[in-house]
Amino acid sequence: MSGIDAAFLSRGIAEAAALRTDTCRITRPGDGERTRNPATGKYEDPEPVTVYEGPARIPSRANSPAGSARAADGGSAAWQVSDFPLDLPLDGPGYTSGESVGPGQTVTWLTSATDPELVGRVFGIVAPARQTYAVARRFLMREVVS
Repeated sequence: MSGIDAAFLSRGIAEAAALRTDTCRITRPGDGERTRNPATGKYEDPEPVTVYEGPARIPSRANSPAGSARAADGGSAAWQVSDFPLDLPLDGPGYTSGESVGPGQTVTWLTSATDPELVGRVFGIVAPARQTYAVARRFLMREVVS
């Protein structure tokens, strides 16, 4: 590796893993057609497919738009739209075989070691975040709150 050795990168991966004290579940839309529920008369989407469930964190990013909030409106409705980084392990347990984490999927925060208000919050993955010498899989996620 030019300029960086494998031991240094391994330490970075271990340090990033130690910071992932929260857990999340990432799902994609289910396969198949919507079906009509005879009890309610409403159409329902297929059950979502779990792509990943395991350790995660929302890292702080100084001088970054991630974590920034902005107002949005449409007609008589108003929303607060916020972007956040998402940090997942590079690989290993938690990933569903044959599935990939990516844009258009939903992130549901399951546990948080330091912020109980994160639990139950739902985000959408907007884009992957690429970097050289990655020590984590990173994505940009968005939360929309009315």
